[in-house]
Amino acid sequence: MKRWSNAFLHYVAVIAEFKRYDITAALLDFHARIVKLDDTYEWEPVVNLALQFHRQRCLAGINDHDAWQLPANLIYEHLNNALKPSRSGAQAPKPASNTNAKQNTRDQICNNWNGPGCTYGDKCHRQHVCIICKGLHTIAEHKAVAKK
Repeated sequence: MKRWSNAFLHYVAVIAEFKRYDITAALLDFHARIVKLDDTYEWEPVVNLALQFHRQRCLAGINDHDAWQLPANLIYEHLNNALKPSRSGAQAPKPASNTNAKQNTRDQICNNWNGPGCTYGDKCHRQHVCIICKGLHTIAEHKAVAKK
């Protein structure tokens, strides 16, 4: 999942740099939805859904902001039988400590902060920086800051 996520965020940065399409927020929302689906479903069907949907959007034209919403029927079609096993029957292994889990996210950029807004605020363990240049501004503010 991490490899796809990083690659997709680089793709979003490239699209944002071209300044031809105003779909950065839609792409970040799509990314967040795919990452969220990975919480519940096996990764292989989730990434297949993401790749197929992205291919369809590219063929139809990527510039329609609203068209980046994943339709429920497409999610059902791809993920109907792909639920991750329930952890209620057996104890899932716990991370060595919460510190390790936090360190793993410290090197990641907060997509919510760059998109609709991070609800965790100071408690967020991800970096609140631009996904293009890692400056102290959102991707939406990047163009204005870059001109200065």
